[in-house]
Amino acid sequence: DCNVFLEQHGLSPTLRERVRDHLDRSHLRVKRRSNEASEARGHGRVDESSILEALSPLLRSEVCIERCRRVIRASPLLNGTLVRSDIARAVAPFLSPLSIGEGEAVLEKNEPALEMYFVESGCVRLIRDETVAALETGSYFGEIPLVFENVMLQPFSAVACEACDLWVLPRAAFERLGVVFPELPRIVRLVARQRLERMGVSLSDISSDGDGSDAVRLLEDLFASPDVRMLAQRMLSAESSPALSPALSPRE
Repeated sequence: DCNVFLEQHGLSPTLRERVRDHLDRSHLRVKRRSNEASEARGHGRVDESSILEALSPLLRSEVCIERCRRVIRASPLLNGTLVRSDIARAVAPFLSPLSIGEGEAVLEKNEPALEMYFVESGCVRLIRDETVAALETGSYFGEIPLVFENVMLQPFSAVACEACDLWVLPRAAFERLGVVFPELPRIVRLVARQRLERMGVSLSDISSDGDGSDAVRLLEDLFASPDVRMLAQRMLSAESSPALSPALSPRE
């Protein structure tokens, strides 16, 4: 039954009927699944991916845009204010909904950067040693490691101030979108710099290795030693030789 899906995202009556007709023709039966968040609200959730995969490409595109229309309208990054307006149609199929409760952590500081988040409703606090920002409808977070090569992990924790509806964009999708919309990562990077400045957070403080100069200096110091250079030459000679040296030969 896809009624939960259609009602949950508030699709227009016309689009609802088109989806129902298409699914009826394809004889799709969608199994309902539940999770803690939806059970707390007293209803189940359908398997959205099964419904979307069963639709024709054009209908799927329309449904994807319609279901996340609120966050698209609210976000300058998605509504054509900062990036070309056709980014909405391109990004919509990659977005997946996430509902979280008050006090629930969305991100933990120093965790791998796998996705970024858009706020449709509610409020999310970004925390480093203390709260550095409160993000509301139309804002996004989790983007910094996606646009700065030297930032490998999430620099902030993100905690819901209240019940929130978010949309999740995987890192791989962001990178794919950046190929078609090259202005996207540049704009996100520029906004991120301004955001960090307002927070009083230096980019060097959240970088894994600054600009990489520490690692370069370490290697330079290491290979400044004659013994290390001699050992490296021996290893290279052994790799280029078809026969193993006695020291590296397997014992009989």
